[in-house]
Amino acid sequence: MKNMEYWLVAQMSLEAVLIGLVVFFLVRLRMWRQKLRESPKVESGLTEKIHHLAENQSLLEKRQQALEEMVQQLSLRVGQGPKPNNGVVGSQGQKSYAPSSPWESGLSLRAQVEALNRQGLSPEDIARRLRLNLAEVKVALDLCRVRPA
Repeated sequence: MKNMEYWLVAQMSLEAVLIGLVVFFLVRLRMWRQKLRESPKVESGLTEKIHHLAENQSLLEKRQQALEEMVQQLSLRVGQGPKPNNGVVGSQGQKSYAPSSPWESGLSLRAQVEALNRQGLSPEDIARRLRLNLAEVKVALDLCRVRPA
């Protein structure tokens, strides 16, 4: 009879494990169902965030356009030519122009070189005016020809 008792105990323990597994999976199914019910709320939150990001993108595009306009205005100012050096008269009776520092205008060196080149200055004159090496000016001019700003 002892043999039968072991089989009964084994069968009862297996049934208990099976009941435990069923309860575990029922709880998991209930949790998944709750998550599915909450998913529209999450989706509405995501659509709000997407809408907010789209507004920020349009604001950034407007700011970028304003900055590009400012850069164009500054490059036009640079293109107007050098300013006199406090009206100091040179040896030939003309006002002398001091070479401007390339960092005074706030524009990139490439933009300054382009502006002076558009005015018809030679690379040597541009190098002298911006206090740059002639090779640097030539590289900037080559970049302007290859890839416009």
